[in-house]
Amino acid sequence: MPPVKRLTRKELRQPDEFVSLARRVLVFLQAHKRAALDSGAVSGGVLLLILGWQWYLSFTSVWASQGLQQALSAYQVSDYQRATAQFSEVASRWPQTASGRLASLYLGHCYVKQGSYTEAVEVYKDFLETAPKGEYLYQLALVGLALASEHKGNDTEARSFYSQAASSSGPFTGEALLGKARLYEKLSDSAKATEVYQDFLSRYPESPWEPMLKAKIAVSMGSTN
Repeated sequence: MPPVKRLTRKELRQPDEFVSLARRVLVFLQAHKRAALDSGAVSGGVLLLILGWQWYLSFTSVWASQGLQQALSAYQVSDYQRATAQFSEVASRWPQTASGRLASLYLGHCYVKQGSYTEAVEVYKDFLETAPKGEYLYQLALVGLALASEHKGNDTEARSFYSQAASSSGPFTGEALLGKARLYEKLSDSAKATEVYQDFLSRYPESPWEPMLKAKIAVSMGSTN
């Protein structure tokens, strides 16, 4: 299999060819506004641009979605090498689409599954630089970044990423809290770990982890008395 091309921050921010072309057309029309008005090029040019843009978005969304589904199929059967190559292709070819953005996130997951934690950290950081902070994918990327950092042995950094994820809105708050508490335990700060476990139980009293966490809290509280 040929080596997988890892996306750089510059490439993730870089607009695709159609976006670049659209911008050049608009710049040209603005620079030649008088002549364009006289010739009627403004209305015609803008109309063509809008129609072309709509056509482009519809087709690229379909292509990107199909590529993403193929990559997800490989990921679900644990064919991580093939999934890595396919996610990378979707993310690099259609970075402006929702499928392209999701592919760049799953690329990080693939690296974690393969034990390539350095690559995973870089991919997650690239994703976080362009992702809206309010969306749940931002929180998921933080959890992935924390996990990859933890596997690398960077426990202090991992705890910081778990803390950021726990403070973000989304469905992965519980996972972030457990990761944060686990790292406090690894860093021999049982008091902080207990606080986080108590926070977790206050938010998720019906969690299947409840008996184990209560036992941990009891041991920690007993050792401080």
